[in-house]
Amino acid sequence: MAQCSALYHLTSRFDTLRPSDNFFFALRVDGHFDYVHTRAMCRTEEGVPLVQAAAVQPEFELHDVSGTLVGFWTPEYAKTLNVPGYHLHFVSADRTSDGHLLQCRGTNLRLQIQREGDYHIALPETEDFFKADLRRDPTAELAQAEGEKK
Repeated sequence: MAQCSALYHLTSRFDTLRPSDNFFFALRVDGHFDYVHTRAMCRTEEGVPLVQAAAVQPEFELHDVSGTLVGFWTPEYAKTLNVPGYHLHFVSADRTSDGHLLQCRGTNLRLQIQREGDYHIALPETEDFFKADLRRDPTAELAQAEGEKK
């Protein structure tokens, strides 16, 4: 069982459980959370950049809630295919609250980790994808869109 006084402490615990930075890892955390801060993306019009869409998404703060965190840790070398590092989502035990995890605090948390050796991707069969310029590095935009607002 782990104690999580902040998301940083939780990811640090997972860091000790990951034997390599070269694999993908599936993650799960079950327990009681003193505090959970999440957000949810709203549907946007086609073509709206992720950073712009993330700037107006609603955020939620939950207190004294049981639930589950699920997500992945992605290696840095895969940053053009997925968000590198930790990407977690929360769902409450009663299934009334959920969202992309921004922050959390909890006690007696049960951490589970599984190394993933396969990564499958299905590319869109659209004209937009066919013509898209995918050579740019999305790291800065993803960090801005995925992080907690200051």
